[in-house]
Amino acid sequence: MQFIFIRSFNRMPPIDLSKSPENIVLQKTLAAKWMRHFPETVIDDAIDFEDFWEYATQFLSVLEKGHDCWILESPTMLLTPVSHGKPQPEIDGGPLVVMGAFKVGFLPEQMHEKIESMANYPAMAWPVVENVKLAARYAFSETFKKHAGRRVTNAGLPLPPEALMGTSGDSLYDRHCYHSRYHDHQHAVDPVQADSDGLPAYAAIKKYHDTGSRSVFIKVNQNKYQTGIIDLPETLTMDQAKGLLNDFLNYGVVHLEGYSDVIQVQDCVKMRDEYRFVIIDGVPVCGAGTVSIHTPLDADWNRDYSKIVQGSQDDRDRTLHALTDVELSEYIQFAMVFARDMCAENSEMKNYILDVCRIDGRVAAVEVNPGYNFGLYAMNTDTLIDCICEQVLLTHADKFDADAWHAHGPNP
Repeated sequence: MQFIFIRSFNRMPPIDLSKSPENIVLQKTLAAKWMRHFPETVIDDAIDFEDFWEYATQFLSVLEKGHDCWILESPTMLLTPVSHGKPQPEIDGGPLVVMGAFKVGFLPEQMHEKIESMANYPAMAWPVVENVKLAARYAFSETFKKHAGRRVTNAGLPLPPEALMGTSGDSLYDRHCYHSRYHDHQHAVDPVQADSDGLPAYAAIKKYHDTGSRSVFIKVNQNKYQTGIIDLPETLTMDQAKGLLNDFLNYGVVHLEGYSDVIQVQDCVKMRDEYRFVIIDGVPVCGAGTVSIHTPLDADWNRDYSKIVQGSQDDRDRTLHALTDVELSEYIQFAMVFARDMCAENSEMKNYILDVCRIDGRVAAVEVNPGYNFGLYAMNTDTLIDCICEQVLLTHADKFDADAWHAHGPNP
């Protein structure tokens, strides 16, 4: 298989001596391997420990398995082959797996186009661009709402009356026009449309209040916006609901007005024991608890699914504990059913990241994320790499030269 890793690190964190003895030994072993490939790497306390080791363990796993690998310098699109004890072939016509930290200008769809534009380079086979787009719209799927274990409403922010009348008396609207003109909204909609679930966001908040909720969880269906909780008073008017939402979004209101489906309004619930699954070809293949301090260095390399979870993701309970076999089996079974239902709803939705948790003792879906730039926690990267390769081979079997493939390296 042919892998391209987007260059993400020329520095690495120091050995963390607060970890377990086994973890420290693994850090030292893998750090030595990393330095053999990148001897110019500088030790830097400022480098995020988890981010670096999630990247490095995937990269080193690819090399250990004998796959052909190149490092891509993202600003220049310069490719450098990585030597690992065998002749390094040129990139052939087989599909490419692209990994690493996708960033602005080099997101999957843009990377796909850039790779295809490079002479003699094949298409990017992973991440699957179509699935990236679909996963970003997970909140609109009936499957997610069915398995969320709480109410989820997708709501919008209609433009103010001044905008609908074609005037610009509202300073927020002036700034909205400025932002739209110079930052090129790609998904702007008819401002008269309210939202996909039939309510503006502030009206959804009022509806939740009127049916008993005294707090709501707000999430913006765009990257880089805050999530959080809005506490609601005993009595709430529509204007008050609008004011609470505007205060929460702050300047984000200017960017989001006129979109029909940018806000998720959810019941505020206590989520415990969160867990992350990688779904490939409509099947969960590996997973780990969303433990903030864990990396693949903490993985049990004899298991596809780690058993360690963290009580909650906030400061209420960060204690770690192991799922029982029965509890882990419940999580895996839930992920299998969710993936099956998602495929039944949309046959193209096969590759993504699924986060689950327990709400009042029952397993529920937290969210879905695209299959790139996701945290691995204590995930088994060997299993992850193998399953990605199997999916690419299965999907692009007609593009592989069997003789050339076996000459280049082992079949994953």
